[in-house]
Amino acid sequence: SAFGSKQPTISSGPPSFGSGSKFGGGGGGSKFGGGGDRGGMFGGGGGGGKFGGGGKFGAANSKFNTGTGFGAAFLSNMDNGNTRLSYSQNRFTAAMLEDGKRDNTSSSSSLHSVPQKVQSSRFASLDVRSDDKFPDLNADKAAKTTTTATATKKVSQGRKDKTVEELKREIDAMNKERIQKQEAAAAAQNGGSSKDHDREKKTSKLGKKASKKTFGKQESPIDAEEVARKRAEEARNARELEQQQRLKEQEKADKKLVKKFNKDHLKGGRPLDVNGETLKFIKIGLAQQNLLSRDEEIYERLAVLFCGVITDKKNLKHLLNHDGGSGGGNAIGLAQIYKLVFDDSLTLQSNKKLFTSLVLETMSQIETKQSCLLLVAMLDSGNVLSRFLAQMPDVGKKNVQKEFDEYRLNYAYPIAAEQCAAYQSCVESAPSLAQLVEFVQLQKKTSKSLVYTNFQTSRVVLQFALPEFYFKQCVAEPTQNTSEKEQDADADAEEEEEEEQKIDVNESVAKTLLVAPSKSKQRRTLFSTLLQLLLCKNDEEEEEEDEEDVDSHCVLLLSEILSVSNAMQNSNLGLVALLKILEHQNVLPFKVIKKFWLDESDVRTTDRLNVISKLSDWYSELDERQSRIAMERDEDADSDFDENEYAGNLMEKPKHKTAADYQSITLYE
Repeated sequence: SAFGSKQPTISSGPPSFGSGSKFGGGGGGSKFGGGGDRGGMFGGGGGGGKFGGGGKFGAANSKFNTGTGFGAAFLSNMDNGNTRLSYSQNRFTAAMLEDGKRDNTSSSSSLHSVPQKVQSSRFASLDVRSDDKFPDLNADKAAKTTTTATATKKVSQGRKDKTVEELKREIDAMNKERIQKQEAAAAAQNGGSSKDHDREKKTSKLGKKASKKTFGKQESPIDAEEVARKRAEEARNARELEQQQRLKEQEKADKKLVKKFNKDHLKGGRPLDVNGETLKFIKIGLAQQNLLSRDEEIYERLAVLFCGVITDKKNLKHLLNHDGGSGGGNAIGLAQIYKLVFDDSLTLQSNKKLFTSLVLETMSQIETKQSCLLLVAMLDSGNVLSRFLAQMPDVGKKNVQKEFDEYRLNYAYPIAAEQCAAYQSCVESAPSLAQLVEFVQLQKKTSKSLVYTNFQTSRVVLQFALPEFYFKQCVAEPTQNTSEKEQDADADAEEEEEEEQKIDVNESVAKTLLVAPSKSKQRRTLFSTLLQLLLCKNDEEEEEEDEEDVDSHCVLLLSEILSVSNAMQNSNLGLVALLKILEHQNVLPFKVIKKFWLDESDVRTTDRLNVISKLSDWYSELDERQSRIAMERDEDADSDFDENEYAGNLMEKPKHKTAADYQSITLYE
């Protein structure tokens, strides 16, 4: 039959699928089992089926039933982990066969069962069962784990048996024993006797007893001072190492800055950037060895750089708003620059002559590019004269004083304190004009230096002489009444003519003070002589002044006159009259007045804007007159050019004979 049967076949000949049925049964063997002579294809008995029994894949005669070896181990890792000698649990036969119940003697009824769901996976127990098949792989690891756990348990049990105090006692005993051994060794080296050794033993025993009583109170035997010393030494070494590393990094950075300072600024002429690092940059650049001796013009380049920093637009704004130019905060003034030159760059003073030139050239650059008023403000507010200029090498010698005089920086020379005190005491004695002039002349003659006055002493003299000998002599101009203003136009015209004929009283006072009489043998009055002394002008040598050159001493004189007039608080009475006479006498030329008028960095003149507004009409008249003089001068120059006979028509035949008019005779002719 299709599913096998034990009934014999009718014919004695073999069927198409063997003697047995297709899926088992008796006979010669069906396809899937059976007990025939051949066996079924998958079945059991007989000759053997293809997959079962004694068949092709059967137990006894199957080619996969090799016992142990690689094939058996491989099959054991398939399906559910058992050695796969049959397909009793195969997914194809699980619905037809029961697990582990099939054998050759089973009946046909036992082969037919209800299909059941297979719950196990082929790889579910692969890792677990591999340990059973290969037990020697992890045997050593398991033994080590067990030994470690046992030892840990014993140690933990041993520690649980002792308290903290007991452990401390053990440590203390160990320390005592170590000390005893060290002392014994030291005694043996020093040749100590046995009695001393016995005494040390007794002492150690007593020490042990005492330690039991005083446990927890005595200090550790380790020397705490030695440990602290070592730690401090290590920390100090670490700090020194870190400091050395920082110094190396700083040296590298300084070398880069020095290279930039020399290449971009000294040689390239690029102005210095004004910021918070400007002074540090200048200090690094000036610290170079023999900087001034490298080139004869190096001090001029440095002076130009210093002046550019001070007169920078932003820096100058901060400078003028901070204590009148003293410098401070974010502003850089002359005091800050000279501190770098004098104090922080001592190598510059090795060449005294070039160092003096650097100091004077810096002031000269500020005076030329900005104003002498700004320079004096920085000298006065920053106390530069006594702090720096008085400390110049050989400042009292004639060669240095001559340098000041050639630069026309007499007003910036640091006069000795005794000489300044002499000026002050003379003024306090209220001398006459003749006595005052005599005193200044005496200072010029008896002074050991070529420079006998500066801006400080000039201020002391002018603050006394101007009010005493001029401003107190001026009178107020009469004011017109309202009734006079209401008069007829003819009467007003007559009054104007009369006023033009009148001589101004204040002008006459100023003229008397400054202009010498025509019949007098003396060229100047006493007051004019006093002004010439304060301006450091020499009567014997009348130097030809350059039209574009402005004497800074005259600018300072004008500033002092205006400041004294404002201090009088009398509406600047007599100021215009005095300035007219001074300008007429060429004591204050127009170029000096114009220089002062256009100076926006003047923080020295008190109430400058107020007094300038009162002098605006007078300055306008001077400006117009100067313009007319310049026009007339240009016209005269043009007329002189037209009078040149050769400057006319160049095509016109010349009046005189030239070389072309003469006949040339050669030797051949």
